[in-house]
Formats: sequence, structure tokens, C-alpha cells
Amino acid sequence: MLWRDVVNLIPISTGQNDMGDITNTPTSKQVFANKLNYRNKAFYQAQANGLKPQITFEIKEIDYEGEQELEFNNKTYKIIDVYPLKNENIGLICEGLSTDG
Repeated sequence: MLWRDVVNLIPISTGQNDMGDITNTPTSKQVFANKLNYRNKAFYQAQANGLKPQITFEIKEIDYEGEQELEFNNKTYKIIDVYPLKNENIGLICEGLSTDG
């Protein structure tokens, strides 16, 4: 299988600054992916549950560590569902995040 796309998985690291305030620091991990152009049962179930799925990616299961966001083509998406695929791959169903403050 050819991996045609690259996505940045964005884990959020929680810590404390010098003043003791809780901080959330986004980091980024680049992984190979395939943008899936078909809609499957999981996609439609997310839609039926009031979510707004827009795009689905296939990645290697070993690359995913519970990240809640990803970036693709300079746009950030929220990962709203994860489902198993064959050959130790998973699908990530994502919805776009608003860039409005």
C-alpha cells in the first residue's frame, strides 16, 4: 500500500508554568496517511449522533496514541471517531475546527 498523504497528529501536553498555572501545550507528530474518499458505517453513525464528520484518514495503528486533533493541508481537524481497519490500520473520522476566536 502506498501512503499518499502526511498528517500531523497533535497531542496536547498538560503541565505547569513557573507560576503554577496549568498549561496545555500542543505538539506535533508527522505520520503517513491515506485520505479515504468513501463513506463507511462509522462515518454515518457519527453523523447520526450529531457530529459533523468531514474527512477520514487511514493510518497505522501503532502511530496513534490517542491524539484528539490532527492537521492536514494547514487545516486543523478534531478526531471524532477511531475505528479498526485491516492490516493493523485504523480510520480517523475528523471534523474541521473553526479558526474563529
